[in-house]
Amino acid sequence: MTIGGLHFKTFYGIDRDDVDYIMGTFPIVERRDRERYDGAYRTKDLILDRYDALAPFIPPAASPMTTPQLTPDSLNGYQTFLNPPPADHSVAHPASTRPSWA
Repeated sequence: MTIGGLHFKTFYGIDRDDVDYIMGTFPIVERRDRERYDGAYRTKDLILDRYDALAPFIPPAASPMTTPQLTPDSLNGYQTFLNPPPADHSVAHPASTRPSWA
């Protein structure tokens, strides 16, 4: 899973209820969280919080059979939770120098 379900919703069309359900399929993580965090399923809570924060910035899909297309412009106004924040795309290595798996 990625931050707030961004990749789930963007690439797979999975909505918040689906993420909530999926998180319920990790009983060991849930049990350990509940033991460690006074009964809270912290991992699930954090993922759903990030999902909620990102959801307004993800454009709707063009049709029910396609997934939304996320662009840097669609994230204008989103404040990342990552520290340090990700680097700007303009400082990335040129595509011609990247390995085929990247």
